[in-house]
Amino acid sequence: ADPKYKNTRDLQGTHIELLYRDVQKRDFYQSLTSEIDYVELHEIRDLKRGEIRVLVPGYDKWLREEEDELQIEGLPFVDFTFNEDTEFYWSASDVQIMEPQQLEMNEARTQAMKHRRLALVKFLAQRGAIDPDEIDKMLREDVGPVVFVDGAPSQAVNMLQPHIPPDLVQWVEVIRSDVREMMGVGKLQAGELSTGRKTATEAQIVHFAHQLRMDSRRDAVADALTKAVRKIIQLVFKMWDRRRVAEVVGYDAARYWVEFTGREIIGEYNVRVDVESMTPMTKAIKRSEILQVIQALSKYPGANISYLLRSLLREFEWADVMKILPPSQETLSRPMTVREFIARQNSLLQQPDRLKAGLERAGALIGAAL
Repeated sequence: ADPKYKNTRDLQGTHIELLYRDVQKRDFYQSLTSEIDYVELHEIRDLKRGEIRVLVPGYDKWLREEEDELQIEGLPFVDFTFNEDTEFYWSASDVQIMEPQQLEMNEARTQAMKHRRLALVKFLAQRGAIDPDEIDKMLREDVGPVVFVDGAPSQAVNMLQPHIPPDLVQWVEVIRSDVREMMGVGKLQAGELSTGRKTATEAQIVHFAHQLRMDSRRDAVADALTKAVRKIIQLVFKMWDRRRVAEVVGYDAARYWVEFTGREIIGEYNVRVDVESMTPMTKAIKRSEILQVIQALSKYPGANISYLLRSLLREFEWADVMKILPPSQETLSRPMTVREFIARQNSLLQQPDRLKAGLERAGALIGAAL
């Protein structure tokens, strides 16, 4: 039995209401529960008391009633939606919005398929005007067969080929255009070349318009990720009870082995999600901007160039920052403590010449690697 549930001695098998609502799986669960006793558990996250409770319908005791350790900055989940509904919590998904258009497109394609089948070449022949052997010649794959008919050929055989309405094909494109307008995704964003000649300025205008329509969605995803990561970070510090050793980059862009515990580095961390960082255009612009900032700040020894170097290397997916930056000779034999590392970095800030030499050495290694 699961140890987190208490007061289970007097439990008896009950119906499984929610599972029976699925028409496709109802028979399976009914046969399963006829052989094995199951109970339906309802889990309640009590935000007011900070507790988690579990009950069974018709049972007079709580199966679980304890502090909810996952309630960090609210409930232990993060929700967001792209299409908010003012009346209901559960909003409509993109698929639900596109479904009517997709069904209409399927109907148009089905009608076009039936018209194509009806439009296959057919022949109207006058009875007795063509010998059956001559008909076989017409239906063979031989090139240039000679078919003999009794009487005038125009009166003996007529070819019938119904017309396919072109509106069926055009209607599919109209529906697809409606879906693109609703979703804010055009042909350029889908990787297709639009017909006609387009200048770079026109393409840029289309791209900016698309970016404006997608801003709200990117912001919703970024906010949700930020909230989730903040919860996870605090949960990690709460459960962290062992010492760890990791490589940390110092002001001189060198790698230091530092030993630390969760209590030594616990704090309120700012989390920022750059949702546009993975687009090719944004990555190229960001690389150029970081290089300009590095060149501008290289004259100031107190500037934290190592942070900019790490940011630059992150823009190259194939580059491992920790393998390119040089190791510190001071921690090759044993790792530093957090206090020793902080004291070491403060001393580097007081020695601008030594700090500048370390940054130049790291820059040379990175330049050679890239």
